[in-house]
Amino acid sequence: MAHENHPLILVDLDMVITDFHGGFESVWTRKFPDRKVVPLSERKSFYLTKDYAPEYTGDIEEILNAEHFLLGLEPLPGAVDGFRTLVETYQHVRICTTSLKNQYSSGEKWQWVSTVFGRKHAEEMIVCNDKTLIKATYLIDDRPSIRGLVVPEWEHILFDQPYNRDVQQKRFTWGDNCDVLYV
Repeated sequence: MAHENHPLILVDLDMVITDFHGGFESVWTRKFPDRKVVPLSERKSFYLTKDYAPEYTGDIEEILNAEHFLLGLEPLPGAVDGFRTLVETYQHVRICTTSLKNQYSSGEKWQWVSTVFGRKHAEEMIVCNDKTLIKATYLIDDRPSIRGLVVPEWEHILFDQPYNRDVQQKRFTWGDNCDVLYV
């Protein structure tokens, strides 16, 4: 773990840095123009498939697992400058993301991070399916509840999204002052 004066801060990628929902919405409306899209403001679940009718689950998964989907994502507003500010302020900041269940996910996330933030951040990125195993001070993540094999050492700071607003927890957005981390 980082030195006491320099905490290790983990930052999730999808819907914290990248506009995963916007990327999905763009493909969905192009591929299925006759189907209703659920806007981000109306999302109730962390999982896209739970906000759509069950008969659309296969179509949603096909979009999310398609080659180049992740490479086409845009950053969320303020995310690029906000992430750079965190890195300048705290020094020990790593992107920590979960791989989607497809052959392209890890490589495309690496390439996206390398393109937007540089190779150093891509090489330092942590890709894992159980974030509780990572030792850190903070995890900034949009997932309302993170479970795994162990009780995490990090404090979960919820990145504010419409689908997690029913959870009472310390929150963060890219417009916040970095002091929200209280280090």
